[in-house]
Amino acid sequence: MNSRFAIFLLVLFVFLSVKAQKYDHYSVEDGLPGNMVYRVTQDKKGFVWAITDKGIARFNGNTFKIFNTKNGLPTNDIWDIQITNDHKLWYFSKSASLGYIENNEVFDFPAENPDEQLFPAIIFKIDNDIYFGYNNLSYYLHDGQWKLLDEATASDDDEKLARYLRYKNKMGDFVAANKQRYQRGLLRVLDSLGIIIGEKSYAVLNLNSNDLFEYNFPEAIKAKDPGLFRVHAVNGELQFTGPEFVANMDNDYQLVNLSFFSEDLKAHFAMRDKLGNLWMASLNQGLYKLPAVNRKNKYWLEGKRVRQLEDTPLGIIASVQDYGFYLYNASYDSFDLLNKSEGFVYGTAYIDQLSAAFLLTSKGIVKVNANGILQSFSPMARKICYHEGYLYGNVSSGLNQIDPIQMQVTRHIKGVGIKDIISYNNMLIVGTSNGLKQLKNDSLLPIQINGQVFSRPIMNLGKLPSGILLITTDGFGAYRTDLEEITQIEKTEYLSANSQVVQDNNLWLSTSQGVLQYDLDQTKITLKNTIGTEYGVPSVNTHTILAQGDALWIGTDNGLVKLPSDLQKQDQYLGIYVEKGSYAGKEINKVDKVDYQKSGTLSYVIGTIDFSQKKESSPYEYRLYPFETKWITTTSNIINFSNLPPNDYTLQLRKGQNSSTHKFSISPLWWQKPISKVVFVSLGSLLLLLLLLQIRRYEINKKLSKLEIQNKLTEFELYALRSQMNPHFVFNSLAAIQYCINNGDIRSAESYLVKFSRLVRQFFELSKQKEVTVSKEVELLKNYLDIEKLRFNEKLEYSIKIGDSVEVSKVNIPTMLLQPVVENAINHGIFNKESKGRVDIRFQQNGDNSLEVEIEDNGVGFVNTKKTDSGKRTSSHVLEDRLLFLNKSGKWDISLSHREAYPEKEDKGNITTFKITAIA
Repeated sequence: MNSRFAIFLLVLFVFLSVKAQKYDHYSVEDGLPGNMVYRVTQDKKGFVWAITDKGIARFNGNTFKIFNTKNGLPTNDIWDIQITNDHKLWYFSKSASLGYIENNEVFDFPAENPDEQLFPAIIFKIDNDIYFGYNNLSYYLHDGQWKLLDEATASDDDEKLARYLRYKNKMGDFVAANKQRYQRGLLRVLDSLGIIIGEKSYAVLNLNSNDLFEYNFPEAIKAKDPGLFRVHAVNGELQFTGPEFVANMDNDYQLVNLSFFSEDLKAHFAMRDKLGNLWMASLNQGLYKLPAVNRKNKYWLEGKRVRQLEDTPLGIIASVQDYGFYLYNASYDSFDLLNKSEGFVYGTAYIDQLSAAFLLTSKGIVKVNANGILQSFSPMARKICYHEGYLYGNVSSGLNQIDPIQMQVTRHIKGVGIKDIISYNNMLIVGTSNGLKQLKNDSLLPIQINGQVFSRPIMNLGKLPSGILLITTDGFGAYRTDLEEITQIEKTEYLSANSQVVQDNNLWLSTSQGVLQYDLDQTKITLKNTIGTEYGVPSVNTHTILAQGDALWIGTDNGLVKLPSDLQKQDQYLGIYVEKGSYAGKEINKVDKVDYQKSGTLSYVIGTIDFSQKKESSPYEYRLYPFETKWITTTSNIINFSNLPPNDYTLQLRKGQNSSTHKFSISPLWWQKPISKVVFVSLGSLLLLLLLLQIRRYEINKKLSKLEIQNKLTEFELYALRSQMNPHFVFNSLAAIQYCINNGDIRSAESYLVKFSRLVRQFFELSKQKEVTVSKEVELLKNYLDIEKLRFNEKLEYSIKIGDSVEVSKVNIPTMLLQPVVENAINHGIFNKESKGRVDIRFQQNGDNSLEVEIEDNGVGFVNTKKTDSGKRTSSHVLEDRLLFLNKSGKWDISLSHREAYPEKEDKGNITTFKITAIA
């Protein structure tokens, strides 16, 4: 009788415990391929795998990655999986092919016989190999096909097949010897262990040592259907599971660490992961998770907004928005409805002086006495406190003074925005939306602290153990004050603190970002911890706190949780990895080399394995070696790299103690390869050498051409000098002078002799110069024409006109350029003329560096001039050649033109025009 009662109490305790647990639920709405989940397991990296009737799902704590027929599975209805030591996840179903998933890729292998349907009823996992069988048939994977094993002809030389047959035969012998207990039991072989589950017991046979371990089921699970019991290997250990429970198997294969979960989940299979979380598979409701931290917590009123908790002699009263007030029943560890409220629920206040609790709603006040009797009264109050024999409660129009016996309003004090009231040092302190006030003589007067009014919007007022007043505000943090000095509590800036509680040396503040725990000191309050979803709190938007004994009760937007006093935060982060990589739009997960693309961008999608309750992005570090040597911190799950040259790269990731790498190469194009670069450099060097040789040849030719021009110019100048000093001119000039002497005209002879000697001197002086000023050239022309005039016996006249803009002393022209033309006009034009001849020379400036010179004569003209070819070059030809080389020198641009002066006359004359431009 005592034993049965103990079992009843155990079952009742388990039932109440699992009812109060909070589960995370995943279904097709969350990305699960189907709600019919057969199995759940975890691989060595930390991914959780679930098999369903609609495919296989891999879960990283945030998203599901789906594998189905689209990815290569033979069917979506996969009903068993095994993970071998080489990290391959093998899938099993009744189909024409079976295989495994590795690195996000499905490898599927058909039966050797195309018409055969595979049925893996009994699965053997031995190290990295898989064998299965049914109806005494055995299959193994060979050359990419599932082959039927002929046990009669199987060679003992194949060690793996021999070991499989040895294990199979041993298990067959054991079952045959224990038909009564294990006739319809579930058989599974995991490495060297054969496990069979019967109606009331299970056995584990070491197939190497033949050691047998056999145990009856524990009392707590005897009532459950053993046909649903399963054993599976996960994270290096064996786990035993069935409807509403999971257990570990110790070194002797006994069931330990037995954990139960609610039958409401309708879960038939469970797995405990490496972090201690429980995962439950349901055949119609999807997948459930019970976080390890939640297993130590208790949960009530899920989905309800718990506004306030109040500890009373009757028990803890929870004020729940839209529902009313619930009283905690310690015997059944439950919250029972105490008073249903149809109005707005404000909270509960227990007044020690009156030994009563007051339930505050928009419909009025409900008084609960020490016997639990409820009485309703019409006065309304949002907050209530006891001060000098009266109750004071705030309403929208101000503050009501209430007779605690009659529960009637005896006085009303006008005020706006009152949020809380407290009796403090014989004063009634009021917290309002525009600061701290005090009730004095029926008025609410602002309180000055350090000569200033505290005007922050107040939400709650409380007391610290030292008697200091604690103030929490809406959006401006929390403060402590003795009404003489005021100090803000650290790390509360811009927070909205909804309530506070003090226990021993701890202060807790409920905020919209979780519960802040502070260490109290006489002079300083120091932040100790932040309690949020990572501790199993159902929502970070917390409204109320209650510290009672060894537990902390927290009311949130999503129900009520009871945390143990030894708060333990468990890191649910397991790893970081590359979810997807691409280069120039091409996936690189399955290849280690890609060809270089000019505008190719390398892009990675980064994933983390994190089963924590918090889902906000957390930072990690990365670098692409050798492109980057410094680590870069980011929270983005996408990272990009542009303009990468061909090279071998390694993406390195790290977060906390976990790290991951992904290697790949960008292959160079043919012109980027080393041999191509050598060829390009060689060709470039050769072209450069040829170019330098060509430049050198050009420079040499240029210098030779320059020397040739200089030599030619010198030759032409000498020729011009010879033409100016020709024998006929000299003889005729001297004959003219002699004629003057013979006729006794000594004065004219002297004059002409002087001019002749001066002209000869000028010829020789100018022959040494390349350029001469216009004034020097005019002087030479005058001397020459004067002598020619003497020679022609005054048959010749001339004029030289210079434009006003010509600066004769500054403008230069090439030497010996004009005189040969003037000489030619006299000797060939005027000499053959019967009448008197005339030569006019005109200088005119055309621009800054350009000079125009016209030489006009009234001679017979070119048409009437008789020319004889003596075989020698004429002065005209020499002049043209000289102009050609002057223009090539780069210093001059000279043009020469001829036209008839009097085309209508017989003696047509000639005008020769020079346009001389000095090149700067």
